[in-house]
Amino acid sequence: MGPVSGLPALDRLTSDLASQKADIGQLRANLANLASEAPDGSGIDPAAVAALQDSTARIEEDLQRLTALATAADTRAGELEQRLAAVEKRPAAGDGAGDGASAAYEGEVQALRDDLAAQRAASETVAAQVQTLASDIQARIDASEAAAKAGVQRAALNRLRAAMDSGGDLMPALVELRDSGAEIPAALDAAAQSGVASLPDLQRRFPQAARAALSATVKVSQDDGVWGRMGAFLRSQTGARSLTPREGDDPDAILSRAEAALAGGDLDKALGELSALPEDAAAAMAEWSGAASFRLDATRAADELNMALNG
Repeated sequence: MGPVSGLPALDRLTSDLASQKADIGQLRANLANLASEAPDGSGIDPAAVAALQDSTARIEEDLQRLTALATAADTRAGELEQRLAAVEKRPAAGDGAGDGASAAYEGEVQALRDDLAAQRAASETVAAQVQTLASDIQARIDASEAAAKAGVQRAALNRLRAAMDSGGDLMPALVELRDSGAEIPAALDAAAQSGVASLPDLQRRFPQAARAALSATVKVSQDDGVWGRMGAFLRSQTGARSLTPREGDDPDAILSRAEAALAGGDLDKALGELSALPEDAAAAMAEWSGAASFRLDATRAADELNMALNG
């Protein structure tokens, strides 16, 4: 659609509509990616993808209708300009032509000028209407793009959490999130580089670490007597420890409460209990505690990212 003299609003629409066509093309590509990922159970709702695709089809129909309206108005005004220019180039009636011929010529010119003025006014009205509709279309494009982006991010977050739960590779999901414009917390970047222990893995490793911690701290004073020292020795050799949570500030009691919290999936509480261990026991638990803290930091970072993306 070419520009028409005196119709700047229609001229501006040319680039606006072309830009919207490009936006729709990109949106279609994004939705195609979503559709291809939907069947894998990654968290994308196929019905939502289909709804977005239907909305995109309607946007394209509206865009074609707007383009036709603007083109028709532009073409009609152009035709009138050409006719007026042709008439004005004809020689004016001479002295011998008579008043009737001269009046007819002037009447034709004036009629074309009136038609052109009316068409320009009508075209400007159409241009205003088209601009309003075009703005509405752009808003719908933006909303659809935002919905598509949110779908990609939700799916990537679901894959990230699944990888964290299984001890899998976090990098593919993080790459997709970063490509979608998400700002990745440092804790997740670090977890992707070195890997993060799954909760079942931490639960499996806890008993061995707890036995090592007890072995490092099963010492009794002279006041405990022979039987006390013998009992402590036997516990250090057999690794016997409390398997149900109990009160107390001795290492065995602390470890029992930490293990109970861990069994319930509460890493924060488990690590809080372990912070009360004496130095020797804490040193024996250091590797396990470090892995648990690393997972807790990554989990919190994933929660923060989810809140940032979903408001």
